[in-house]
Amino acid sequence: MSLSSRPPRCAAVAAIGATVLALAPSAATAATQSLAVTSQFVVASSCSTSTTANMDFGALPATLSVAQADATGTISITCTIGAPYTLKGYGLAYGSQSLLYRSGSNFTDSLKYDLAWDSQYAQKLPGATSSGTGTGAAQTVTIYGRISAQTAPSAGSYTDTLTLKITY
Repeated sequence: MSLSSRPPRCAAVAAIGATVLALAPSAATAATQSLAVTSQFVVASSCSTSTTANMDFGALPATLSVAQADATGTISITCTIGAPYTLKGYGLAYGSQSLLYRSGSNFTDSLKYDLAWDSQYAQKLPGATSSGTGTGAAQTVTIYGRISAQTAPSAGSYTDTLTLKITY
């Protein structure tokens, strides 16, 4: 039987065999591919604060007038490296005026005072802000207080509380 007289089925088998040989791997036609895997980690901005020193004007003289008295208080702020932050005094315990009230006086005895972020009192609280950038380490921020000369109130202990808000 000649090739031309073979049944068509044998020719189909021969063609399939040639195709399989063409798809089989050989050392001469090996291929490589490169791909990249991306790694990602997000460091979120964060800040923490604490009061390191309360403002204490000490004992004022019990005379008919009070001379100017200055004091400072400090807070410690620790923020993620590079994180910008803003501190704002947004509330005093006794309203928008800076008043120290005598304990137990039902808000009748007070001393007016000023708070500021700077020693020149150009950036007064509660409205002004203080800004910075985190270093990853604790940073000290000073708040300046001043009782201006005024008529002396009744003897006693006078207090107020400033609430600070940090935005980062």
